[in-house]
Amino acid sequence: MTKRFVGLLAAALAMIGLGTFAYKVFSLGYPVTRSEMVDVWTVETRISFEGGAGSVKVTMELPTLTPGFTILPQENFISPGFGFDTAYTAAGREAVWAVRRAEGRQTIYYRAQVYKDPAALQQDTTPTLPPVPELDEIYESAMRALVAEVRAQSADDATFTAELLRRLNDPSPDQNVALFLSQVNNPTERAQAAATLLAGNRIPSRVVRGIYLQDQQRDARPVPWLEIHDGDRWRYFNPANGEQGRPDDFLFWWRGSRPLVHVEGGPIPRCALRCSAM
Repeated sequence: MTKRFVGLLAAALAMIGLGTFAYKVFSLGYPVTRSEMVDVWTVETRISFEGGAGSVKVTMELPTLTPGFTILPQENFISPGFGFDTAYTAAGREAVWAVRRAEGRQTIYYRAQVYKDPAALQQDTTPTLPPVPELDEIYESAMRALVAEVRAQSADDATFTAELLRRLNDPSPDQNVALFLSQVNNPTERAQAAATLLAGNRIPSRVVRGIYLQDQQRDARPVPWLEIHDGDRWRYFNPANGEQGRPDDFLFWWRGSRPLVHVEGGPIPRCALRCSAM
């Protein structure tokens, strides 16, 4: 091995190292000095169910657009005996595991690391205006009346949303609100009712579910949140009280009405969400 070859190899390794360093600092936001700190969290799911004699397909929603956080590239998907793929859908990204026969107890794991990244707030897309929902006559009449009342007491999309959520959480709602709440049985359905009414005013919105990041949390419960686009950027609202903003320790996980995990050809799975600080 010549000295020239050794020198070229050393230079190449140095360039690779500098490139990796630059990527971590400028793209991933890693700290440069000891005084800088970056919060990194490990989040994981454990899916378990009893398989039968037939084929099984398991679909899980994956974190995609996570304002305030970035997902590190090294995600882990552990599923012995299953075929595996990921795909992008209208709601984001999903993982699909499939197997021809799944007899006995089955367990699938997903693990990812996320870190706080303020720049991630600017990575989302600008939506088109939603169509006015087509509802049964009684609901359509109530929606028109409610939208007109809220519009009269608001100045823009953000104040419209806050006023609408205040009404949806009023302990003594008026008859129009009560009609929409008559089919609401949980916080997620309340957020979905708000999204329907926001579409009645042509405001783009999405129901998103996520988890609060707490160290050594063994069974994190997904919480619904509401996103609206005001024509300039996405804004975030707590559908339980109408407060605007995104908590610093809240990780948006998936959007849409689908459950986190869906199994075809098998029973309803047991799914545990966990997180821990690194």
